[in-house]
Amino acid sequence: MLAFAWAPVTDPTFVVRLRTSLRPGGRIVFEHFIRDSERPLPNIIRALDPNELRACFSGFRIPFYEEADGIGDWGGPGSRLVKMVAVKW
Repeated sequence: MLAFAWAPVTDPTFVVRLRTSLRPGGRIVFEHFIRDSERPLPNIIRALDPNELRACFSGFRIPFYEEADGIGDWGGPGSRLVKMVAVKW
């Protein structure tokens, strides 16, 4: 599970390492911030662009993907979020 702890998911070699570490049917659960020009986040937060996460995990089956305004599972202020479940084929 990757939730609000930065991992280099935009680096293809990192995603390959995640895929290699999973058995077929293994899942990655991801929740993080998305850039929003109307509500900028502090520079310390490495937010993703809209639809960027889906592209990073294109080699997985993605049964759940949502980009929406909300409050993260950890709490905090409302912001633009991405939530995804990716499954290794």
